[in-house]
Amino acid sequence: ELEKLKGKSLKKIEDVLKRSYDGLEKNEHEIFLDIACFFKGENKDHVKRKLKAFGFYPESGIPRLIEKSLITISNNRVDMHDLLEQMGKDIVNEECKQPGGRSRLWYYEDIDHVLTTETGTENVEAISFWPGERGILKLSATAFAKMCNLRFIEVCAMPNKVLLPENFEFCAQALRCLYWDYYPLESLPLNFWPKNLVELHMPSSNLIQLWNGGDKPLGNLKLMDLSYSNDLITIPNLSSIVPNLEFLYLKGCWSLVEIPSLQNLSKLTELYLTGSNKIKDCPEIPCQLVILSLDRCTALESLPSSIGNLKRLEELHLAECSRLVTIPSSIGELKCLEKLFLPNCSNLASLPESIKQLSKLKRLNLRSCERLKSLPGLPSCLELLRANDCRSLESASISFNFLEHDDENEEADRSEHENEEAHKSESEDCKFLNFSSCVKLNKKVMEDVFEAHLLGQKVTLLMAGGEVPERMRYKNKGSSLSFKLDLRHLIAFSFCVVLRPSRFIHFPRFEVDFIWESGNRQERKAFNLYSDKVVANWNAGPYSSDSSHMLLSFNGLRTRFDEECFVKASFCFIDNHLWPEIMECGVHPIYQKSKRRRINNEEEASSSSSLDRNLSLSLPASS
Repeated sequence: ELEKLKGKSLKKIEDVLKRSYDGLEKNEHEIFLDIACFFKGENKDHVKRKLKAFGFYPESGIPRLIEKSLITISNNRVDMHDLLEQMGKDIVNEECKQPGGRSRLWYYEDIDHVLTTETGTENVEAISFWPGERGILKLSATAFAKMCNLRFIEVCAMPNKVLLPENFEFCAQALRCLYWDYYPLESLPLNFWPKNLVELHMPSSNLIQLWNGGDKPLGNLKLMDLSYSNDLITIPNLSSIVPNLEFLYLKGCWSLVEIPSLQNLSKLTELYLTGSNKIKDCPEIPCQLVILSLDRCTALESLPSSIGNLKRLEELHLAECSRLVTIPSSIGELKCLEKLFLPNCSNLASLPESIKQLSKLKRLNLRSCERLKSLPGLPSCLELLRANDCRSLESASISFNFLEHDDENEEADRSEHENEEAHKSESEDCKFLNFSSCVKLNKKVMEDVFEAHLLGQKVTLLMAGGEVPERMRYKNKGSSLSFKLDLRHLIAFSFCVVLRPSRFIHFPRFEVDFIWESGNRQERKAFNLYSDKVVANWNAGPYSSDSSHMLLSFNGLRTRFDEECFVKASFCFIDNHLWPEIMECGVHPIYQKSKRRRINNEEEASSSSSLDRNLSLSLPASS
């Protein structure tokens, strides 16, 4: 329709768009107008949650709007064409000549007028405004008094931009969602009792307590966010006033000393106490919790053994809990735990053996746990281990229950397409172990990972150290080497580079450039030392190092060959960051099991001099 109207007047275009809108049902009308006025560009899940809080039905309404091409979903965000946005706002503006008689207010000058002149009416359902760099908005006690049908208030203010009197009043019976950044008063109004409230967001507020003089039960409240309310001293017994609470965010509440028991909040799934400096004890929490964040709770000394009762817990965040010394052995009972983050727990001395029982653990972050001396056995499901800058770490059991890869018949019989798909799966299964700057770590970790490569395991290791594994077949000083290679039954390579110490190191993405020569035929192939998954999940960042570092990587072959050839391998960088110098490099071919046993036996019997006879070394390349 828009194509047909090229060159036509804007009014005719709007008439075409309006026909799509007119064909909607009431629920879809309301959703469309809310998106046009308030939620364009926002996260889809957040928008759906708000719309449900308002009593609308986004599960059916949003697909209908998409079907009618009135909205789109891109990168999990709700979007719409600028003309459709303007049409929605025009529909609201046409409801009444006076802004106080319209259902939705978003234009700052309109809101300023309505609130300062107290001309809002029962027609106003939603208000959202950003004072920004404008002047101070000073409101009277009764600025909202006539707007008895308000379901949504959003004040995205800066400090001291909206001023309220101490006797400020709310007519909040219909209120479903309240968003107010930098709320200026020390408590909520005495008459504020929004029985239908579903979400309460008051980050960076001046609140000392929620109510001054009696708590108000809010049976419909599902989300409470009081994060960074630095003066908040106490919160009421939430079990009695918000029994249906699902999300509780108290991040950065520095003055908060104690959290009442949350045990009876049977629907609570996310609890964030990040940066609350003064909480010494973890509160009693309900068993169905999915995310628990106690990051930067610097007074926290221990976790209760009852932590093992959180059978649904998927994420546990304890970063920078500097007084935390041990983790209770009951943590092994968290059968749903996928992420355990303990970076900068500077007094953490050990991990319990029971950590191996975490059968779904995928990520473990121990960065800068400076007192940690050893790591116990870890679960075989672990994909990403960050133990960098654990400078006291001496030993780590990283066997991960390595099992020999079943490659005998399966891989040899794959088609090229099947090998391509298998390669994608291999990169998904890859494990990454980061022990950078762990200068005391025993080199047995390196030997264990190399042994895992020989068994077909996809493991990438970064650790402090200055040598290629002793058993690696082809090695050389510098960044390149040449050798004869039997391609028959070859399934993978183990690659290694040793990086020179540097005052400022960035570990970039490496590539191994292979030139294959067989008879008169020459072919070129490149291998990445990091899988796509490792790159996505790991950001080591630049830092200084007084020691050399070693990177050991497994790389599977996508195709099979049936010949012998001569190979020249060169290690290089993919991107243009600060490049550490390559001191030494190595390549080890990995074969199917039947040939692997024979070759490995031959290698164990061979001496280093026999290896030298098969090597034709090129000059070291400077980085």
